[in-house]
Amino acid sequence: MIRHRFKKNYLSMIENAAKDKNWMFRNFYIIQDGIEKDALEDGGLSCAVFASSILYLHNSLLEFLKKAHWIAFTHANVTSTEKDMLSSGWFQINELRPGAVLIWEKQEHEHMGFFVGADQAISNDSQGTGFPWKHHVTYNNTRKVEKILWHPELDND
Repeated sequence: MIRHRFKKNYLSMIENAAKDKNWMFRNFYIIQDGIEKDALEDGGLSCAVFASSILYLHNSLLEFLKKAHWIAFTHANVTSTEKDMLSSGWFQINELRPGAVLIWEKQEHEHMGFFVGADQAISNDSQGTGFPWKHHVTYNNTRKVEKILWHPELDND
């Protein structure tokens, strides 16, 4: 018998996304006012695409296990990602737990990523490389975590 390690696979995917340069989440092209543009600015605005894509990729396993999905779509902004997550069974918690989705206070723009443990988070590096990277959960006390989101499925495994 084979048993899926859902949470371990989820956390591994998050960790692996931050190894070396991951080009998957850099670009999303739209036409705005008749002009084509990269809405993600070559990775500078990719945090919601990164986070929602990781969640969306795990829908198939949840559906295979006859459980609800984690998120309905991939998203290009934090607000719509959070709204979709909340309607898909995610809820706010007060303590950091590995696998939780984090939403940081708005500075120049909204930002989200994942808590992976030991005061570390993984999110898209919007201020630097434009790639997912591992960093201190509060960016060394320069950005406050505003929300910690959790799904009951993360309690299993």
